[in-house]
Amino acid sequence: MYSIRPMRPADQSAVEAIFEAGMRHYCDPLPAGSVLKRSWERYIQAALASDLADIQGVYFGSGGHFWCVEAQTGEICGIVGAERKSSSTIELRRMSVAAKARKAGLGLRLVTRVEDFASTHGFTEVVLSTGSIMAPAIGLYHRAGFELYEKRWAEGKFKTLLDAAGEHFFEALFRKPVVAATATSSTKHNDNDAAYGVVPVLYRNPASCNELPD
Repeated sequence: MYSIRPMRPADQSAVEAIFEAGMRHYCDPLPAGSVLKRSWERYIQAALASDLADIQGVYFGSGGHFWCVEAQTGEICGIVGAERKSSSTIELRRMSVAAKARKAGLGLRLVTRVEDFASTHGFTEVVLSTGSIMAPAIGLYHRAGFELYEKRWAEGKFKTLLDAAGEHFFEALFRKPVVAATATSSTKHNDNDAAYGVVPVLYRNPASCNELPD
């Protein structure tokens, strides 16, 4: 019913729409005066203006990858990125599934795709971070075997504003060791970068958008 394939340039608008809708799923129910809601809305716009505006450079160009979930109708209904952070570590980023495609196990499939990519490309660890506002995502990463190794609670001006509003926020940092691929592995994916038309470039590490702005 669903297939996972490398993102193509023609998918750009769908990728942006799925990411924004997925993130708004968590913040839109919050009241209009919510400090966390306003901060999360700024986070969404920052993500759209930074790495999601340069998927070829940030993901493919770094030695990572970016995938889309495609329905039989051809509609894009899920996304996930893998950004190379070092020769040993890759970061799972921007995972989101369209509302109509939820409850189909796609979140776990996307996580597994990133892990398989890491394994076959010589990485030894997958890391990721998410916000406490995304409780279902935190549960998914626990079920997928990731270790929650740090909680970074809000600080400074952001914490002061949250405290005044009776709200709280922390960033959850996860990691998982990669199982090395073997010659007998039966996992095969059509993840050839040529499908995207990528020309490899030197790795560069742009500023992360995973932290909420103050």
